Amino acid sequence: MNSLPDLYKKKNKFYRYYKKNASVQTIQRYKNAQKQFDQACLKAKKDHIDRINHVSCASKYWWYLLKHSVRKGNSCSKPVLKNFNQQLVYDHREKANILNDHFVSICTMPANQYNIDIQLDTLPSASTKLHVFNVTGSDIEKILSKLDVNKAAAPGVTNRLLRESVTIISEDIAHICRMSLHESIFPESFKTGYVNALFKGGDHTSPDSYRPIH
Repeated sequence: MNSLPDLYKKKNKFYRYYKKNASVQTIQRYKNAQKQFDQACLKAKKDHIDRINHVSCASKYWWYLLKHSVRKGNSCSKPVLKNFNQQLVYDHREKANILNDHFVSICTMPANQYNIDIQLDTLPSASTKLHVFNVTGSDIEKILSKLDVNKAAAPGVTNRLLRESVTIISEDIAHICRMSLHESIFPESFKTGYVNALFKGGDHTSPDSYRPIH
């Protein structure tokens, strides 16, 4: 069976013949080549999807395969998931809620220790007080320079980007840290965590097949 590149070249060749000498024969040859190429593309796509759906491998290889199967620049989302009623869910927001509910249900922290409203006046006084808030750019550089570029990071800001730009951003980050300590305010944006659902293996539609990575 001819490969896709060969069929593509064949289609283009008959198209050029048709443009130079338009006739019933040349147009028919081009249409046949076009149809053959389209059918081969559909079959190749189906075979590729079947290989991905039936692959049995470790999660690391699965994400490697997925990364190289999706074109650069295209958005990538979680596959179709089943809700608690075993119904397939396609909406992105609903899928996110399904995974969020699942991750909350498997949380090992006792329910009485999270999501509680603590009154500030009921907290015990600290035995140690900070009098000097001396966070320097050098301190930030030492920390960022030790980041592992192979480790996962928040979306949009990689560890490599932080390491390469450390001399430029260190003073700004140090200023934010000093202001946070002086004003006794922890920025709201720092409290927002990014949770990535990592595929462990098994049924891709089951929330049990994913674990949260912070």
